[in-house]
Amino acid sequence: MPRSKTKSSPTAADPYLEFIRKVHLTGLGMDSASFKIDRPRFPAAYPSPDSVAAEITGHQELTDRKADSFVVLGHYRVTVKGTDGSEVVELSCSISALFSLDKEVEDAHLQRFTETEVRLVFWPYLRHFVSDSTYRMAIFPLILPLTSEVPKTTR
Repeated sequence: MPRSKTKSSPTAADPYLEFIRKVHLTGLGMDSASFKIDRPRFPAAYPSPDSVAAEITGHQELTDRKADSFVVLGHYRVTVKGTDGSEVVELSCSISALFSLDKEVEDAHLQRFTETEVRLVFWPYLRHFVSDSTYRMAIFPLILPLTSEVPKTTR
């Protein structure tokens, strides 16, 4: 008689996947934002709209850790270098996200989440901030890619 195979849940084998199922986004907002432009140098130094490339740096930090919740702060900076190599546009912002937990979790899971997955939560906010701000600066809107390949965390 053939044996039946027992199916195991992928989360049963991976405690981190089980953690992901137990974390819930409960609040998200921008804490600070700024942008600046070198207006006198802008007309001569800004690259043509089809060749603008932004440099994005940022990092996330875990704060306000409690048994049933935690906050992650994301700090990002986006710059555009002019044709002469100098910065002509700079945008920066800090975004915070409040997450609730169904139960107590390991610190290692929180740290991994902070360094990796949480960027996917912040990316749409950063993307909107950059495109809206550059539009308001009366320059060609800078559109960050729609991608899950969020830039590497730096400090």
